[in-house]
Amino acid sequence: MIQNPFFFELSLPNGVKHEDKNVHYKNLFLGYKLKALFGDIEAQYALAILYYLAEGTKKDEGQAFALWSKAAAKNHVPSIYNLSICYKNGVGCAKSMRTHIDYMLKAANAGFARAQNYIGISYRDGDGVEKDARKAFEWCLKAAKAGYAIAQRNIGFNYYDGKVVEQNQETAFEWFSKAAAQGDATAQYAVGFMYEYGQGVQQSDEKSVAWYIKAADQGDALSLYNVGLAYLEGRGVRRDMQLAIGYIIRAAEHGHLEAQTDLAARYETGRGVDKNAAQAFRWYLAAAEQDDVNSQYRTGYNYAEGRGTARNYFEAAKWFMKAAAEGHTDAQLYLGWLYEKGYGVLKNAGKAMEWYIAAAEQGNITAQCNIGVMYEYGRGVAQDYRKAMEWYTKAANQGSTRAQYNIGSMYDYGRGVAQDYGKAVEWFTKAANQGDARAQCDLGYMYDKGLGVPQDHGKAIELYTKAAIGGNATAQCNLGVIYKNGLNVPQDYGKAIEWYTKAANQGYATAQCNLGYMYDKGLGVPQDYGKAVEWYTKAAEQGDVIAQCNLGYMYEYGRGVARDDKKAVELYIKAATQGNAAAQCNLGYMYNQGLGVEKDYGKAVEWYIKAANQGNAIAMSNLAICYAYGQGVSRDYAQAWKYNLMALQREPGLQSALDLRKRLSTEDGKALKPVSDLEAIFKDAAGQVVGGIAGAIVGGLLGVGLDD
Repeated sequence: MIQNPFFFELSLPNGVKHEDKNVHYKNLFLGYKLKALFGDIEAQYALAILYYLAEGTKKDEGQAFALWSKAAAKNHVPSIYNLSICYKNGVGCAKSMRTHIDYMLKAANAGFARAQNYIGISYRDGDGVEKDARKAFEWCLKAAKAGYAIAQRNIGFNYYDGKVVEQNQETAFEWFSKAAAQGDATAQYAVGFMYEYGQGVQQSDEKSVAWYIKAADQGDALSLYNVGLAYLEGRGVRRDMQLAIGYIIRAAEHGHLEAQTDLAARYETGRGVDKNAAQAFRWYLAAAEQDDVNSQYRTGYNYAEGRGTARNYFEAAKWFMKAAAEGHTDAQLYLGWLYEKGYGVLKNAGKAMEWYIAAAEQGNITAQCNIGVMYEYGRGVAQDYRKAMEWYTKAANQGSTRAQYNIGSMYDYGRGVAQDYGKAVEWFTKAANQGDARAQCDLGYMYDKGLGVPQDHGKAIELYTKAAIGGNATAQCNLGVIYKNGLNVPQDYGKAIEWYTKAANQGYATAQCNLGYMYDKGLGVPQDYGKAVEWYTKAAEQGDVIAQCNLGYMYEYGRGVARDDKKAVELYIKAATQGNAAAQCNLGYMYNQGLGVEKDYGKAVEWYIKAANQGNAIAMSNLAICYAYGQGVSRDYAQAWKYNLMALQREPGLQSALDLRKRLSTEDGKALKPVSDLEAIFKDAAGQVVGGIAGAIVGGLLGVGLDD
């Protein structure tokens, strides 16, 4: 806060209430005005103050300047000083540094201590005069000897740092003490500091804190913080956490940077205070506005994560840019991520790479790993598996579990290296041993399938369980499949439901589909078509083809939803075009029967063939029926027998195939019933088209992250 440079000896007298001051100043103004007209120097000086401060009259800098000029002409020293300030700042006159210095020297030579100190500071800073440290000291010393507290404090600093005069801490302490005794808060802080560290005086924590408290009571931020630390540590006072935090808060409110960062960290971690994200954000922001680089990063992070404030990527980017420009590696990393995703900035993979590289070159292992991902997938750079491996290896060798996992994946899929399950296992193991849930899941898969290691289902389940407990949705889903199907464990629908639910609640589509199937069939839970539809829908909306097929089936038969053939067809088409055999078969049936679409035997056969070619027994049976009755194809008993036989080889108990077998068993099929009987046969066939679960055990996914 900039102090008023003018010298004012004008205050409310004792007994005058604050609310009466306007009346008081108006009366003063009238009285001084009359006296000033008759040449009273003190009245001219005082009236100028009232004009300048707009007390008892309107503000009029011109009148203030004129009145101080009159008094100064009669050698009124305070007016000479104030006139000097007018010329310095252009108050009621044109600025003139030369005239400013002339008047200030005149006041100083007249023994005005405030002016002597001012001239000293001018020589120190080279403000209006040539810099001269020795003259600065001499003028301040004159003011100090005259009892001017600020000058005494300045002399104390001169003896303390020894840059102008020979360093002498005892003399420094004496001068600081003189100023402190007059109530100078900065000097009181200095005395407290010297007592704390035993500089120029015998060390005393008690006296140190006593002086800090005097300065703190005047709002000195440094002293407020030091008193807080004293109460925190029980140094010179009894330990008192509540008082300590109170002083630290006051210091922070007075702009003390270290107090602000200390307080922010305390609220963030709950150290000495209750956790409070909003308060942590408040103080990080206050420190960030004072250009504290780490606080700028923390402010950006809080905006990005929505901690203690509403999520705001634009503000996050602004603060990350400030910190990143100063070389803060985590800010550079996060800024790269914002550019990669297009959050708060225009999406720009090239910019993302620039910031990742800036952080990586300072040794940030997460950035190194992210660069590997950028090279692996060609984001912002040409795809280059070799460079991806180089960056992954840098990070992995420093213990990055993500990088170790990614190297394992490169070997697992043979990306940029020869496929090597043994090496994949080696790297997955490194990451898994550090608790990386993805690596534990994929390592479990390697043991499950015997890839790169001897097959060991027990070890696989152990690793899946670790990963699942660590929150890995893939592992949770895999455990659900294992318990649902009793794969090397006793079948347990309850545990299957438990693990499916955990994964499904994380948005894992396969688990959502599987959970829907459990509700659909009443496995481990009461049968609930509504719940089944709910979970099928969640998975289908994420593109899960089995869920799309199953949901189509629910709409076709009105299970848990109102029957809607068109919706069923829509869902079957989504799944069928992605190659799902059950959906292809069901879509063929919808075309055959004209349900939700115009009847089209030819299209029905097309979809049956697609499904049959994938080994779908019901599609084979339905094709046999089409050939037997000439629906969408020429009647061909040989083809009918062929597909019928194929269907029964796949599913010996398939009723629609058994029924057609009886009809085809007569000579040349002449005993076949009329075409009207097709409806019954097809209904029987279609009624058995029930979507299966996603029973495959799958590995984890690879992606860019921000943490290890």
